[in-house]
Amino acid sequence: MSTELLNTLENRVMNAVGTIEDLRTELRVLKEERLVLETKLRDLLSRMDQAENGMEMPASPTTESDNSAGFQSPPESRNSFGSEY
Repeated sequence: MSTELLNTLENRVMNAVGTIEDLRTELRVLKEERLVLETKLRDLLSRMDQAENGMEMPASPTTESDNSAGFQSPPESRNSFGSEY
């Protein structure tokens, strides 16, 4: 084989090695992302099971001073002291 052919072969092999390394890195990242998503999915399924079984869910962010729908009166219906007219 001539030197030119050997250089061409070497370049192709180096490109293939680089591609393999890139793919291995991408595979590692995808596996890590999959683990995170699997954990989130298990958590969501667990919450759904708890809700279906009537277990108490964490309290919602609404307060007792809010009305039953969880809404406060619009600001324009309040006087400067914060109470409703």
